Amino acid sequence: MSEQSVKILVVDDEEGILDFVQRILRFRGFETWGTIDGVEAVRIFEQERPAIVLIDVQLNDSKIDGIEVLERIKKIAPLTVCLMITRITEPDAIDRAKALGAEQYLLKPLDTKELLLQVTDAVRLMATRY
Repeated sequence: MSEQSVKILVVDDEEGILDFVQRILRFRGFETWGTIDGVEAVRIFEQERPAIVLIDVQLNDSKIDGIEVLERIKKIAPLTVCLMITRITEPDAIDRAKALGAEQYLLKPLDTKELLLQVTDAVRLMATRY
C-alpha cells in the first residue's frame, strides 16, 4: 500500500504540534485530518475511517481525553493502528494505552525523524492487517 493512499487522523490539543505533524505527513503524501478535540476526533474517525491515528493522551479542552479516544476508536475498528503522543511518562497511562491497543508511544517534543519512522512502521503494520 502506498503512502499516498493512507489516511491519518492527528489528535492534539496543541495547535502548533497539530499543524506541524499534519504538514510533515502531507509533505510525505499522506491524506490527513486533524483536530484538537477528542469528541470531534471520534466523529472524524467514524466518517473518514483513517487507517492510522496519532492521539495526544492529554486533551485539555476536550470532554474526553486521548485514552478514551483510543478506546472508542478501537471499539469501532479494532485493526486501526494507533500511536499515542504525550509529554506524560507515567507508567500507568502507558500501560493503559497499550492494554487498549495502542501500538506505540511517542514523547513530546516530537522528533521529525522518529515521527516519520513510527508512521512508516505503522503503514507496514497496517498493510499486514488489511
